[in-house]
Amino acid sequence: MTPGSIDPIENLLDRALERGIIDDALRQSLGSLQHELMDGSASAQPGAGATREGDNALAASSGAADPLTVPARDPAPGLNSVTVAYVVGAMLVVFASFWFLVERWDRLGAWGVLLVAGAYMAVLLRAHVWLDRRGFRHASAIALMLVVPLVTILAWCLENVTGFWPAGTVSEYIGDSSRPMALQWAAADVATLLAAVALFHWRPSVALTVPITIVLWALGFHVSGAIAGTSAAGALDRWLMLADGLLVCTVAGEVDRWQTRRRASTGEGDGDFAFFLWLGGLLALVVGYVPIWTQSGAWRHLLLGVAATLIVVSLRTRRRTHLAFGLLALFGYLAYLAMDVFKAYLSIPVALAILGLLLILATVWVQRRFPILVQRVNAERGSTAIPRILTWGPLLYAMAMARVAL
Repeated sequence: MTPGSIDPIENLLDRALERGIIDDALRQSLGSLQHELMDGSASAQPGAGATREGDNALAASSGAADPLTVPARDPAPGLNSVTVAYVVGAMLVVFASFWFLVERWDRLGAWGVLLVAGAYMAVLLRAHVWLDRRGFRHASAIALMLVVPLVTILAWCLENVTGFWPAGTVSEYIGDSSRPMALQWAAADVATLLAAVALFHWRPSVALTVPITIVLWALGFHVSGAIAGTSAAGALDRWLMLADGLLVCTVAGEVDRWQTRRRASTGEGDGDFAFFLWLGGLLALVVGYVPIWTQSGAWRHLLLGVAATLIVVSLRTRRRTHLAFGLLALFGYLAYLAMDVFKAYLSIPVALAILGLLLILATVWVQRRFPILVQRVNAERGSTAIPRILTWGPLLYAMAMARVAL
């Protein structure tokens, strides 16, 4: 490559970064790897090729493979056949374990279930270590993730043995919304959450954020039941559900901010730890927003602001989850206008269609007249975290309204 020429690999990486295919951390890692390979090839001494050929011949004669020709153990991160197989296998293991332990609770007893769950945990931890040492990082993370649900079973067993949990199987109290049962469920949630956080601190992985998201949502739900008991009805129930979803979103925002600092300081980019927290939090937010939507006309119109905020945040943080839920909220608000507010006005659909076409034409005009501005906006994507006012503010407001309703 001649001095001053454009490196095609660098150009390819820059275009992949602009299109959101890779993030900043992966772009820097690939660029560093490229420079190392180029420096190594440039500093190679005469005769190095012959030496390499001799090494390869020696390795072939001894039955060993060239390290550069050994395929990777795990595929690239993302949705692929290996990831789908891991997820399906994990679901089967969790379902089978809970089915066996819950159905055989009476026959095994609390101590029997405790021993079986402990044996499951030991096997999964051993499988995690074995897979991790052999380079199967995705499979080892799935094995470690399967340990977390078993912690909930262990907590149930300990509560049953100590008399904190009432007599009977766990399935008999799943629909019990009384305050004592909410406290017992919350205790199991706390134990599971602490174990999941400890495992994440030991071996950080994206897979562990899945049970953390579920347990965090369940903990907020059970704590709400412990506070309000069976009186959680009407406005109080609606505000508690909304606060529960906002709690998960707030934790997701803090995790997002933490991993941004972590990547900036260490350069490590081993996954998006906030993805499943954001996905679960936004789903819980939808569940909590729907009851309030049905009770107040003002909250229905506020959905337009929520949709616009999510779309703008998606542009700044490069998160497709926020874009998807923002578009869903926008579609819901437009459907509300079409089906309720402007049902008798035939000119509204025409006006919306014209507005959409004008928006497309305006975007094309900006792209043609101000390409540098568009490139600058796209280059700043993912450079900032979500402001705390957008996560903590709604959560504190929902908690205050729940306190008023209580």
